[in-house]
Amino acid sequence: MKQWIKAFILTAIVAAVAIAGGCKKKPKTEATPVTGTMQIKINATYGGGYFAVSEGSIDTFNIDPANLYIQVETLQFFLSHIYLIGSDTMVKLSDVSFFDLGNPTTLTLTVPNVPQGNFTGIVFNCGVDSLMDTISPVASTCPYQLSYGAAEGLHWPMLNYVFEFMQGKWGTGFTDSTNVTGGSGFAYHIGGNQFYRGPVTLSSSFSVCCNETTTKTLTLDVKKIFYNGNTEILNVNTQGYSMSSPDSADEVQVANLFSTNFSQAFSLQ
Repeated sequence: MKQWIKAFILTAIVAAVAIAGGCKKKPKTEATPVTGTMQIKINATYGGGYFAVSEGSIDTFNIDPANLYIQVETLQFFLSHIYLIGSDTMVKLSDVSFFDLGNPTTLTLTVPNVPQGNFTGIVFNCGVDSLMDTISPVASTCPYQLSYGAAEGLHWPMLNYVFEFMQGKWGTGFTDSTNVTGGSGFAYHIGGNQFYRGPVTLSSSFSVCCNETTTKTLTLDVKKIFYNGNTEILNVNTQGYSMSSPDSADEVQVANLFSTNFSQAFSLQ
């Protein structure tokens, strides 16, 4: 009898354990996060009109408010710490990106797997921050897209990274379809921590969702580097040169003007 009772109790215990084990909830399978792709395309205008980087054609000269012909032959720059602005979060797109208006392959920043959300704009800085500015540009050791590949050549021993590189020519007329008269060349090679500008915050409402691509256009108005409306703020004739040398008060003044004007020349559509 006692053995029967022991067997009964043991069977009951095994059954209870089995039932308890069978009642355990299965672990939840986490849903795959919903994401999309974000594209930022760089565009340039001159006062809202046509602009093109060119080595020389009368059709690509822009006429400024002082009736000077301005032609930009090179315009390259770095933007850093590019974020989307959400209602309660910031989403990073890039630590630093290089753009060359003469090279279309550099003018689209594409970022996959951006968390879904509604956004009110973007924020970024113009140039390379003080930490990045100390990093060697050697491709094998540099974690950022700084000065190799498309951006090769924008690291100089006396400046570290060149934040904005713009040069070209200006004049009052032409001798032929590619050469100006009555003017000269201009060159702005802007670098150094004191010329780092930002954050630049630009507003525009948009959403990212559902494996779709959202595209916004970041437009640089080159005219605003020289003019605020029709009021001259950087004279290409008398202030047409700066290598950002700290030993030259004139170059520092021009670099300050250029970097500030450049950072205020963007809009987001």
